[in-house]
Amino acid sequence: MTLKTILRKTSTTTILFTCFSMWGSDKKMLEVPLIWKPASILQEYGVSSGNIAQLDGIKIAFIPFTDSRPEKTIIGENREKNEARIVTTNANVAEFVTEHFKDTFKSLGLSIVEKPEEAKLTLTGAIQKFKVLERDTYIADVRILMSIRSGDTVLWQGTATGRAIRFGRSYKLENYYETLSDSLLEAIARLTNDQVFIQVLAGKVTLVPIP
Repeated sequence: MTLKTILRKTSTTTILFTCFSMWGSDKKMLEVPLIWKPASILQEYGVSSGNIAQLDGIKIAFIPFTDSRPEKTIIGENREKNEARIVTTNANVAEFVTEHFKDTFKSLGLSIVEKPEEAKLTLTGAIQKFKVLERDTYIADVRILMSIRSGDTVLWQGTATGRAIRFGRSYKLENYYETLSDSLLEAIARLTNDQVFIQVLAGKVTLVPIP
């Protein structure tokens, strides 16, 4: 085999490898799992220790959240090109959000019980927004309509909102995970800093008019 033939074959292999590599990095991310991967910690969002102390010893249960988004599988969208590329999940977003709300509340030292009948009050939410929009940066927005209930009676209702912005390589799943997780952390932190929310959970306010 001549040197010219070897060089030609090597060049062809390099081109093919490059093409496959480019295709792999541009492959659509469909039906991906949901992974909890925060790049921040809850304390960075300024959780009020005084508010948390008011809930000491109060048993709270979480009722599974619901997903009121019209497109329940879409968690991200890349708009860097003319044709938008979406990111979809095969996971249950409502279960994912419920689980991490519950775990994060537990991490604050709150008394979270599994059975609603064992709790003084219950918490639930309807997910209205849970998505990352990617252009030059990754921007995740989360919006959840939260309710505090005593039995079937709604004592309080309000929104928990969170936003996270992150720089990173284009169309990378890890960046979608990190911004979504961080936006949930901010939503929880803002909720626990809501004085009315805390007072209702603490039993200091028994009913708040719902708009």
